[in-house]
Amino acid sequence: MFRKVPDNFFLGMTLGTGVLFLGERLIQYFRVHRYTEYNLPSILHAPKPELFILLLNIILFRFLLLKARYEQTGKGVLFSTVALVMVYYFVKLKWNGA
Repeated sequence: MFRKVPDNFFLGMTLGTGVLFLGERLIQYFRVHRYTEYNLPSILHAPKPELFILLLNIILFRFLLLKARYEQTGKGVLFSTVALVMVYYFVKLKWNGA
């Protein structure tokens, strides 16, 4: 199945960014639309879900490198993960005071 997909750095960046972006949108959906601020479960408080999404990206990175043997795609996933974590840290935590 994976042999038809090329080993590409930009594909890895797109895949890593997509996982992080979709995970963040899903968390925001549950935080805003499903729960009020007063009955928000502790699992949805600020750093926990974001760290879980990072764990998913790291598992994806490990799978691409070890099981699928896609080194460049794995590097792209790792690069996008590190870059977006830095963006998240500076935008959300430093400038917004969250």
